[in-house]
Amino acid sequence: MKYQFIIIFLLLISNTVSSQNWKNYSGNLILSEKEQKVELNILFLNEGTIIGSYRELESPTQFKLVGNIEDDSLKLTVRLSSNDELKGFLIGGLKKKQRRFHGLFLDTNQNTAGRFKLKQVFNESYTDLLKEHRGLYEHTTFTEALSEPKKVVSIDMARQQLENIPDVFGQFKNLVSINLLGNRIDTFPAELAKTRKLKELSLSSNGLRIVGKEIGELKNLRTLIMNFNKIEEIPKEIGNLTELLYLDLGDNQISKFPVEIGNLQKLQEFHVDDNFLSEEEKERLQRLLPKCVIHYGNQREK
Repeated sequence: MKYQFIIIFLLLISNTVSSQNWKNYSGNLILSEKEQKVELNILFLNEGTIIGSYRELESPTQFKLVGNIEDDSLKLTVRLSSNDELKGFLIGGLKKKQRRFHGLFLDTNQNTAGRFKLKQVFNESYTDLLKEHRGLYEHTTFTEALSEPKKVVSIDMARQQLENIPDVFGQFKNLVSINLLGNRIDTFPAELAKTRKLKELSLSSNGLRIVGKEIGELKNLRTLIMNFNKIEEIPKEIGNLTELLYLDLGDNQISKFPVEIGNLQKLQEFHVDDNFLSEEEKERLQRLLPKCVIHYGNQREK
């Protein structure tokens, strides 16, 4: 029997909470009476925002957590539809240089109903990277970038009506961020495979149709955004991007992912809303990526 419940998290900490120091924690909530073990994943983002998930260990079904840090406490609410609801909250704190997160699960009458034990599982958050990249100088034309290629770390050529890009990326040895949002690129640019230090790439809103095996060469990517396109198929080489933390493929025409997507075990957040995913494919994705927060949203019908 599945126990789907409403949990209100309340984390009491002696020191002031700093969202910049909080990363991803994963572990189990064990309910005493029913011996029900539930896997929890909590990711503390910038500005005190929290996302996460929980699921029963024997089930691929995953439920999303959302919330915020307020003052010196963590308040997080999970809401589900179920006939078996359990209400309560967590009290605990960070231990061992914030790498352990232990505490008790209490019911609404303050009785101990279980315990939780989490540990930090990632040393890097994609939101930290995004904030870091926003502070970089962004080159906005290839002419400007090619004048001093070794100094180029970020390129922002959004909404420039580009249909293709020149074969010059091999010259940008230190490039870590590329924004090509809102152009007219219908095929994933093979030239990007030469940017071996690249950590962030956006090809959102391009009418992108074809993604070739070249994408697998970008093995240092942490953030990949290809939403609002016309992609029908993702190549198996996506599984080579094992450092990926954030992936957005929402608003495409995908009905199935290659099994190699399961290689992305560092993935923290995955958007696949507004595609053609069946219930079976959603369950399959959960089995392949059990520790990732997957946003399904609404799915289209063919």
